[in-house]
Amino acid sequence: MKQVKTTGLSIMRNEELFGIAKFVCNEVETNFPDNPEEGINPLAEPRTSLINSFKIFDDYMNQPRTDSITKLCQEYDDKRTKAWRNSYDYTVLMNKYPGGNLDNYPQEVLEIYLKYGNPSSLSQTEKTSRLHNLLQDLKAYMAGLLENKFDYKPWLDELERCEDQFEEVEHRRAEEKAKIEVGAVDKARKDCEKALKDFLDMVNVVVKYQKTTDYDSFIDNVNNYISRQLAFVKSRSTKAQNKKKEEETKDNIDEKLPKEE
Repeated sequence: MKQVKTTGLSIMRNEELFGIAKFVCNEVETNFPDNPEEGINPLAEPRTSLINSFKIFDDYMNQPRTDSITKLCQEYDDKRTKAWRNSYDYTVLMNKYPGGNLDNYPQEVLEIYLKYGNPSSLSQTEKTSRLHNLLQDLKAYMAGLLENKFDYKPWLDELERCEDQFEEVEHRRAEEKAKIEVGAVDKARKDCEKALKDFLDMVNVVVKYQKTTDYDSFIDNVNNYISRQLAFVKSRSTKAQNKKKEEETKDNIDEKLPKEE
């Protein structure tokens, strides 16, 4: 009598266990013996539990990922940093302008920049605060001018535009992070893993007790799928161990090499 393999599930990554659970649920729908018309079906309850827990796991696995929005935030953070650098460099350059009468405008604008310093190396949160205050002072200064003598306003507008874009994307990132409950994915995975193992264990009990071959096709398909996943996990583990050994060997060789005086 054939038996389903139920070992090795706990070492799977979330995506791998999810794939196995999805495969088993599909097999239950398409390649599983019909329920008996009479008597108690011992597989009914664990089957329902598996399907329900998989649906919950599926919901959490399909929640929005923050990786893409974080990358977008960095992209817009770089843009606002570049906009600050360009506007600052232009102001410094116009302080050396050799022709025309610019009064003290470039110098006064430069003093505002120097007041807040270079924000390039700050964290995104600190940079947002620093640029917000800088922009408020620059806009207030420009609003009091009767004319824009050294054509600075386009640079100010560009800096403000880049800052607004970053804050908009940052707001979206905060919203997406809030949608992910802390620890919820891990709990959903554990519940699904338990339901999957309970169901497969019960299939083995039914097969052994009834001495039936009705589940052979289901068992073969599931075992083949799980075996492929376990082979992949083993290969990944072997590669990781080999890489670790290579690094340890290299470290040992480096230690034995004569030190330069």
